[in-house]
Amino acid sequence: EAGAAAPDEVFVPTTDGRLLPAAHVFINDAPWHSRAAGAATQALLHEAVSPADGKRLGCSSVREELARLCEEEGEVEGEVFGQSERLSTRIENLLLKYNDEKDLFVEHLQNCNDAGASKVLFMFDHGSYDAMSVIAPGHEALQGPALVLASSRALDDNDLLRIRQLGSSEKRKQFAQAGRFGLGLNSLYHLSDTPQILAKNLAFVVLDPLHKLGGEDGMRYIPARLQENFPSMLAPFAAVPKEYPTVFRLPLRMSGPSSFGRKWSAKAAFDLLSRFIELQKSELLLFSKSVTQVVVDVRSSDGSVARLREIARTDTVDDDDTPLQSPRKSPRVAKRTAVAATSQAPVYVSSPFMQRLPTTFEEVRQLQGSPRDSIERVTIVIESPDAAPVKERWLIAHSLAVDGDGLGLIRDFMEASTPTALLPHGAVALLLGGASEYKGNVAAYMPIGLSLGSPMVLHGCFAMDDSRKNVPLPDGKQRMNQQQGRWNQALLRCACARAFRMVVTQCCELVSERTMRLSEYFDLLSLADDDSNKPSALLREATRAALWQELSRSDANRVLPVASRDEKVREWLPVRPTTLLRADLKHLQDVQDKLIADGMKLCLLPADLLRQMLAADSPLVPSHLLPQHV
Repeated sequence: EAGAAAPDEVFVPTTDGRLLPAAHVFINDAPWHSRAAGAATQALLHEAVSPADGKRLGCSSVREELARLCEEEGEVEGEVFGQSERLSTRIENLLLKYNDEKDLFVEHLQNCNDAGASKVLFMFDHGSYDAMSVIAPGHEALQGPALVLASSRALDDNDLLRIRQLGSSEKRKQFAQAGRFGLGLNSLYHLSDTPQILAKNLAFVVLDPLHKLGGEDGMRYIPARLQENFPSMLAPFAAVPKEYPTVFRLPLRMSGPSSFGRKWSAKAAFDLLSRFIELQKSELLLFSKSVTQVVVDVRSSDGSVARLREIARTDTVDDDDTPLQSPRKSPRVAKRTAVAATSQAPVYVSSPFMQRLPTTFEEVRQLQGSPRDSIERVTIVIESPDAAPVKERWLIAHSLAVDGDGLGLIRDFMEASTPTALLPHGAVALLLGGASEYKGNVAAYMPIGLSLGSPMVLHGCFAMDDSRKNVPLPDGKQRMNQQQGRWNQALLRCACARAFRMVVTQCCELVSERTMRLSEYFDLLSLADDDSNKPSALLREATRAALWQELSRSDANRVLPVASRDEKVREWLPVRPTTLLRADLKHLQDVQDKLIADGMKLCLLPADLLRQMLAADSPLVPSHLLPQHV
């Protein structure tokens, strides 16, 4: 302690009453392990000498010896498992971009989708676990309440490599990969400074970019040896069902704030999970490539596990329903109702279209002359413990299409200093018979939280801003990445507009069948304004313009109804200059039916919808044909 050099050989007392050279004596700092308990095979330091003094005198640590046995062997023996660039400052900057704490749920689900998982678990664990046999001092803090994110798809060494390579651009260059452990993975640090990853039968990883547990960014261990030598480390993972071979566990930052974020209580973290599931629900699975089930559980401090929510994407339908086979065959509209009891087990299905997305630039290039379209009907089943199961019917149209300008932009993005593969994929999902208060959303595979004013979700492989909460579009005022804005406009104009047209065409048939009201149909077309959200307003305006341009391309798009006052449609008219539009001429209502019966092409549109059509940048009606002139 005074700084003097230790002698070459120091003798220390052992538990069996001998004096032995310190180099031959072990500190008994792992009493739970047979290696430390067996005096016949180990010379253990006498309990009157503290572990700290024993280490100063040259004794070996049983715990450290066991830890070395648990580290990876071969090429990664004793490997430090950190993300390969200096993390703390970089992560702090990334968390400013991914500034919504709920991002971690979306990112996990997207990673599971890209990895090919079919089932995802979100679980909040209120429990605290025994810390006697943790691998090193400081790890006791990892044994408390945590958020658990699990996947039915096992990780491999390539996945672990991606996790280490913070911000690697490899996945950005793959058309079929939207996430798969890219920058968004670091949203885990919103809640935890020391995320843990258990890849069963492969590796156990503790990430530690703030060096709270030691001097390294993280460590990778062999799970089987960890279980044998430090069982406390894996005890918190026993609550996760075996069907999930991949588990991310986020021990909460409970002792105080760090440079990564605020202090979290168990209640605050649980409330975060609850809000996310309540807000997103069925939207999570609409454009899923592989995930068909999302399960939300909570584990109480006494060890009991309760189911909070289960969301499933299924093709199970009522007896009077038939699956939608083509764009011209209409489904019956089903209100959101309790799921009828049936002996038939549900069949969980992902989208066949999403599973066949292009993977190379050559495949994308071929879409310029040969677009690919599909329409499907999906039932989302939502089960909660405090309510009867419900199901939602969704009509989803997909389109893969690109024009020359869009193809050039895709090439530019791929040749940029940070290459990005943008897929010309657009889709529209319409909630059939949904609640009137539902105003839709925008998605880039996962929902991003922009209201559309209609009960639909607009999806596109958009070029997002840094927050991933906005779709950049030029408004003549704001500064923006012009290339991002041009791509987003091209995507709306081509693939998204085609998908929207397919949904509109289907809805025309629903109106004709009297299974959709004209007012609901007009709501779909209008994308009601909401001046409180400027990004949403810009996107709605651009989407309207793209839709009406698409509908006016051909007289085959017969989408304007000639209907009597009882909403019986006599015929559907194309969008063309000869169509007579009527907005708010109440004095004609008494003779409306007679005028239509006499052959007048009288298309009755709400005033707001007519105004939007006239304002759209397309040759819908001649400039002299204004509402006051009709």
